[in-house]
Amino acid sequence: MDYGERLPSSGKFPEEAMVKFDGDWASVKALSDSDLLKMDQADIAYFSPLPPDQFTEVVSRSLEEWRENPGRSFLSAVGNAPFARAGKKMFNSLEHQTHFLAGLCRVGGQGSRNLQAVRSKDHGARFHRERGVVAITASEAGVAYVNQMARAFHVWEKRNAAMVRSGAVKLPKKLYRGVRAGELEFPEFGIERAKGQMYEEFAASLTQARFDHLVGHSVGPMFPGNVLSFTANVDVARYFANEAGFVVSVDPREVDVVAAWSFNEELDGKDPMTNKHEREWIIRLSPDHKFPPEEVEITASEWLMFNGDIRGINLAGHGTKATYEMNGLKIESRFEYRASGEGGSVRFSVDGEWMEWTRNQFKKEKGFDPVPSSADEVRDLQFWSYDRYSSRKPVLINRPSKTLEVKPAF
Repeated sequence: MDYGERLPSSGKFPEEAMVKFDGDWASVKALSDSDLLKMDQADIAYFSPLPPDQFTEVVSRSLEEWRENPGRSFLSAVGNAPFARAGKKMFNSLEHQTHFLAGLCRVGGQGSRNLQAVRSKDHGARFHRERGVVAITASEAGVAYVNQMARAFHVWEKRNAAMVRSGAVKLPKKLYRGVRAGELEFPEFGIERAKGQMYEEFAASLTQARFDHLVGHSVGPMFPGNVLSFTANVDVARYFANEAGFVVSVDPREVDVVAAWSFNEELDGKDPMTNKHEREWIIRLSPDHKFPPEEVEITASEWLMFNGDIRGINLAGHGTKATYEMNGLKIESRFEYRASGEGGSVRFSVDGEWMEWTRNQFKKEKGFDPVPSSADEVRDLQFWSYDRYSSRKPVLINRPSKTLEVKPAF
């Protein structure tokens, strides 16, 4: 729903329409851990304009909406709260502000009576739009209301972080986040595909440049915000990286925890979209945080194949395959579509045998997993670009090695 379509005009142009922090944040910033640990939900609701039961409902619905779409949840409004000072913009952009104000309406924390549409500078349009949606600002009363709600959410967040620091919450050893390269803001590296250059080589060089930038710079300019979802399950993080980016990790003792599946039931259970128990932790990551190289895992399939990494074996896609020797058998892996033409899986075959197996079938037939771990010895690993429906000879993607040394993943 485009809330802005039904709102009155604020009369403000985009540069005038940003909601700003008021001057009433000092008492929140002064709260100590001992103060916070004494608070229940009713105490926290005192900072909001809502009665305790309604504030509790707004928090619950904001967490549920975060799980569906973090970018539209009002929970993200706490992102800049630690840096609140009178006159500073509460949101990073007008687009973010629009999502958050509409999100607060959706979860029952704000009536549209205090919201207004942003005026357009284009004489042919009445309202200014951000990505096709009418941009939203707040009236004077609405700005005061939003500040109160943001303060209450920030106190709620600070109380949760204090609980974690006190030892009342069991922490995992590490938290992980899977990110696709396209989700991060990288500079232009000036890397172009040369004439005749294999695509995998070009893609690998671009991934390497992104990795070098990621581990060499603060995360603030790269990530979509500083309140982010992480998971205690590295396989879930790899799922979200989708063979197209990176998995980053942090020590949960070195960040502030905003919310977690272990004490916020809205984040518990299987996600309806992924059907996975994500063991989600929402954390605050300092804009100055830097990921050391050992806390970043590359998951981009082209980089893995070009560099002869065993993790590429199970990532074969249309037009690529792997050949290697393991446990005395020469094995080939390649992607096969289902008979229906929808979806498929990587299949494994042994040199000299016509049968192709799924990973589980191979385990049953041959007695070992065809997808090696760092503990397995793999010889003559080669990745190939090929077209199974033409006479074109397969082209080697990586530089072959007799015995592959592999660093263990997370």
